[in-house]
Amino acid sequence: MNSRERDRTLTAGAMTRPPSDDDIRHLETDVRGTTALRWVTYAAAFSSSWTGATFGGFNVVDYALGVTVVLLVATAFFHRRSLEVRGWMLVPLVAAAVVSAWNTIVKDAPFDAVMLLRIFLTMFAVAMIVLSFQSWFGSGYLRRLLKVWVAGIAFNGLTALAVSFGVVSFAGILTQATGERLSGLASHPNSLAFSVSLAIAPCLFLIARERGRILWVLCLVLILWGGLLSESRAALLVGLPAFGLGTIVSIARSRLRSIAWPVLILAAVGAWFAVPLVLADSRLADGAGALSDAGRSTLNESALNLLLRNPLTGAGFESQAGVSVPLTVLTAGGILFAIGYYAFVFSPVPALWRHRRSPIAPYALITVAALISFGFFNPVFMERATYWPILIATALCVGHRYEDGRIASTGESQTTLPLRER
Repeated sequence: MNSRERDRTLTAGAMTRPPSDDDIRHLETDVRGTTALRWVTYAAAFSSSWTGATFGGFNVVDYALGVTVVLLVATAFFHRRSLEVRGWMLVPLVAAAVVSAWNTIVKDAPFDAVMLLRIFLTMFAVAMIVLSFQSWFGSGYLRRLLKVWVAGIAFNGLTALAVSFGVVSFAGILTQATGERLSGLASHPNSLAFSVSLAIAPCLFLIARERGRILWVLCLVLILWGGLLSESRAALLVGLPAFGLGTIVSIARSRLRSIAWPVLILAAVGAWFAVPLVLADSRLADGAGALSDAGRSTLNESALNLLLRNPLTGAGFESQAGVSVPLTVLTAGGILFAIGYYAFVFSPVPALWRHRRSPIAPYALITVAALISFGFFNPVFMERATYWPILIATALCVGHRYEDGRIASTGESQTTLPLRER
């Protein structure tokens, strides 16, 4: 490496001394030693919404997440790096363990180790992976991880589209609910609809801020189409507002902001005529979901009765009931687990709000709202795809300040491989 190449590695605010050849070799060795870790993590993010792809009673993504955690711990040990673990990441897992132990001892209920493993993989593992990626590799790899996650959900939508045209069939291959509604690679149409609703705002962010805009527009089309093919009422009630709010943010923060109001007025007029046409052929039409509504009312009433008998610790995860996340969480683990669960869900919100002027924060806040809103219609609280975009956005917002502070205090230059690969 010559002096000119060294100088180009420096960023504003960094120390004036260029990094030595030993520094560069050390950083490159660290990155080469994490190739398997990064690729397995990409595989986990890409397949996180494929809940119908199961093996041995677990989702395929569960195995990818398990391998990722093992590689992450091994990398931290052999490369002498620190795992990023925060107290809020442990709260739902500890609450679930306490509730399960209490119900086993007092109520003679079976200890649900499988549910604890799912909570570990869905919440704690993903949070530790994302924050460690930010600390170890920088924002470049986190943005790539977000792209992979969005692409995986778009591929899920593409699969649903292929099934709708009879190009492929997964009957007898995937673990899926039967019926006329399409699920793509998910176990249920509502699972596909949930991942689609979460992916809309992040995909709009990629369209607005990242290269390859045509690719991300195509992904957005597949994501929206997948939501329509799922015929989920929640996808329409949550996805359409998410799309509208994300579009408003994109326009307001683009060079088109000077004409934002005329565009929004035209869009509102178009939506006034288009949305009723979309809803007319959906399960939101009068009487279309009457049978489903009757079944939901019965299940929710049963869940409320179960909760009233076990308000503090619930009835156990094997007895969870209700057709919404709040009821499912409360009946499974009572108030105790509900506090732990929602403490995790809302933990990124203060950081995102403080950094709301950053490019990704508004889209992440929209995604949090979509997550909470969708949960009122369907019991989707252990989907492996849930927390990737929110945690990635939070790490990106907080990580920039952390990196800048680290450079100012230690004089460390940003000579990491992510800068080369952006």
